[in-house]
Amino acid sequence: MSSPEYGALQWIVGDGSTGVTLAAGNSYTSTSAAIDLRIWSEVLIHPQCNFKAAPADNVDVSIIGSMDGTFDEGTNGYHSDIVPLTSIKLDKGTDPNSLTIILNDPPPYLKVKMQQDGGTDTTNVVMCCILPRRKKLG
Repeated sequence: MSSPEYGALQWIVGDGSTGVTLAAGNSYTSTSAAIDLRIWSEVLIHPQCNFKAAPADNVDVSIIGSMDGTFDEGTNGYHSDIVPLTSIKLDKGTDPNSLTIILNDPPPYLKVKMQQDGGTDTTNVVMCCILPRRKKLG
């Protein structure tokens, strides 16, 4: 079985030429808007960090799924929309640092969160979602 060809690119943090700056302090988080994946059977998520010289902080990347697109905070203990599907640390030792995450049969909606793990640096980040050229069958 061959891999699908990829086509559409959607910027979900920054816009490709202009990134989002994560301010110093681990309480600042940049969260994308919900991504509608109801018709896609596979998606690639590609975060990238451009660290300052001699960085002190890594960047944590979380991918959060939702069945209905509301991203309920789970205050009643029932909803799991705030539990990440996966979390990855982009290490400050590689600059710029990026990776590609492949999600097969993703939940209908996603959002991503990028957050520094310390309170020293400011870091420029971007993230895109790459969609296959073929949609789900049926």
